[in-house]
Amino acid sequence: MCHIIDLLKAALQPYLSTHQPILLMDACRIHYHPRVFHSCYSANIWPVVIPARLTWLLQPCDTHAFLGYKADLKTKYQIGRLNTGTGEFDTAGFLCCLYSTIRTILQGTRWATAFDCDGFGANQAALSTYILRNLELEVGDIVSVCADLPSEEKLKLCLPKKARIAMKSLLGPFLPRRPVAKRLVRPAAMPPPPKAAIDLPPTLSDRGQPPPLMLGRTRAQHKAASASAGPSPRSGP
Repeated sequence: MCHIIDLLKAALQPYLSTHQPILLMDACRIHYHPRVFHSCYSANIWPVVIPARLTWLLQPCDTHAFLGYKADLKTKYQIGRLNTGTGEFDTAGFLCCLYSTIRTILQGTRWATAFDCDGFGANQAALSTYILRNLELEVGDIVSVCADLPSEEKLKLCLPKKARIAMKSLLGPFLPRRPVAKRLVRPAAMPPPPKAAIDLPPTLSDRGQPPPLMLGRTRAQHKAASASAGPSPRSGP
């Protein structure tokens, strides 16, 4: 089912900027599974579940498609068998009848009227007399439907008995979101204190002797400095 919704998204992509797709589904358990509703919301498709045991009255395919579809297919099938002369009709011939019926009924019908008559358009002002009679309403009666979110008890009336209702998945985009707690930003860690200076052993200059290398002096200056310093008190004769 999620794969089918992905295919619908790809097919409807050129119209998403100007139209809002609405997917009508009966109350089969697989149709209102949380993953299916999540796929619909991700594809920017509004899912609508026809209440259980009311598809014969409110589903456009049931009210405006299946009856004419079956009648047209039956007629073309009988004509195909008569044309064979023997009454034997192979699979290829039946598929030709099927393709012709799809072209004539499903693709050749203007479905806007069907959706309006079933209450999915024109603000339910164009309900068919068939639906009004079954709802025990008169022509011209206004069907008042509130725009508030339905409660769990009302949703149970639309789904099969013993159906598990996941409110977050069915009405996820419309439920109020909880405020997201702000994360405390911890201050940056202080750099470690500098290590204590290591006491180096005394150099030769500290003992009264010239260092072995005097940076920036020439060799002659180094010898002169050594001669002026005198002999080391620890040096022998």
